[in-house]
Amino acid sequence: MPRSAWRAGLLWLSCFTAVAVWAFTIPVAASGDQRQHVAWAAAVVRGQLVPPERVVDTPDLHVVESLVTVPRGYAITDERVACFSRDPARRAICTPGWGRGDEPTTVATIAGRYPPLYYAAVGWPSLLAEAHLGVRLMRLASAVLIATLMWLALRRRSDVAVGLVALALTPRLLQLSSLVNPQALEIVGALLLWISLVARDDGSSRSNVGVVAGGISVLVARPVGPVLFVSVGVLALVATTGARPSELRVMFERLTRSPRDRIRGGLLGAVAIGSVAWMLLRDPSGQIAGRPDPSVTTSDVIGRYVAEYLDELRGMVWLGPPRIAWTWVVVVGVLVLAGIVAGRWRERVAMLGVVAWSFLVPIVGIISNLDRVGYVWQGRYAMAVIVGLVIIASVVVSRERPRVAGPMSVLVVGVAAGVHTFAVHENLTSRVAAVGDVAAPLVPALVLTVLTGVAWTIPMLTARRREPAEPIGK
Repeated sequence: MPRSAWRAGLLWLSCFTAVAVWAFTIPVAASGDQRQHVAWAAAVVRGQLVPPERVVDTPDLHVVESLVTVPRGYAITDERVACFSRDPARRAICTPGWGRGDEPTTVATIAGRYPPLYYAAVGWPSLLAEAHLGVRLMRLASAVLIATLMWLALRRRSDVAVGLVALALTPRLLQLSSLVNPQALEIVGALLLWISLVARDDGSSRSNVGVVAGGISVLVARPVGPVLFVSVGVLALVATTGARPSELRVMFERLTRSPRDRIRGGLLGAVAIGSVAWMLLRDPSGQIAGRPDPSVTTSDVIGRYVAEYLDELRGMVWLGPPRIAWTWVVVVGVLVLAGIVAGRWRERVAMLGVVAWSFLVPIVGIISNLDRVGYVWQGRYAMAVIVGLVIIASVVVSRERPRVAGPMSVLVVGVAAGVHTFAVHENLTSRVAAVGDVAAPLVPALVLTVLTGVAWTIPMLTARRREPAEPIGK
């Protein structure tokens, strides 16, 4: 086997390991909305694409729940995690045992209008195994998808590219990636789309594969996929071409260089059409809504959104000690400021556009629907766009300061390896950590912790020591 194939295989294995260790450190039902997504995945692979629905009204929410029929073990309820999620003194070992058997059970889920492709890709283990094993396998199936996107972003990239990907892939994002949750696919897919468009190290088909794979991942992950895909694409093209017709033409020629590229482009277009059709026909946005509150003003919405935005930035790094999370945010902030100062006008416009998008678009959307559905938003919904700040700023810094970009990338990966390793260790020793839904024994905990550290050193060892190529324009 050629040496390049060994290196590629080792890199994929390291990406998979970095995600998969989290699948064994989090209790099966201990994450947000996990039961909703597990039930929908088990239903999708059984052909229940348009299940019956019921309306549930509470003082705070108006919810349309989909009623799906799945094997009893996959009908996870909130009671499975109630024993420790509401009691900080208790560990996940208090959770009841998994139900066994294949008796059909009807369960409600609020994910029943989500695009089904991701769920079909991760739900198949439910056809082969009972829930106590099947949910873990579903997590690993999701980890395979995320690891493959990471691998496409890193394969045969420069050390600078490895550094910027390491900075974008926070512990919280990898934790989310190890769950049955399509938002990780959306964010990592967007990362691949950004790096394939903005940090193209040449005009090869490898970058074009990244555009297609990342674009499809964003489109099929969640109902807002088409909006995010267009937003990332437009901002990335502004950064690379300045939206000038001549340079847009060059970019288009690179994206459609060969017959294979054109076939991939057709596939991406077909998925985009299907995603838009699903969104229009199923109306996922109408599945959950808040209650209108006439007392809430525009200034209240802006204040609440900014507070949640900042908290979500910290939360997307790590839910552990705030000092470490905020340090990560500050490092990214310094990098972005350096990129804005040193970048060309088009790169500055694109970065400022990302910041403006992440504030203005959600706020306008919330305010325009305030009298109909109330305040419905979570800060991480904008992460697919925000991650572009890291990509653009890193490309600028590596171009303007090439002598320091390589060493700085090595330092970033080294620090990231340490933070990820410590995050896994902390999760294993926290009250919600578990291996097999019991308190983590010493040996498995050490093995998983060491695996994390090793996984994060391999990408830099396989990287090529060179800087990304110049953007298309001058």
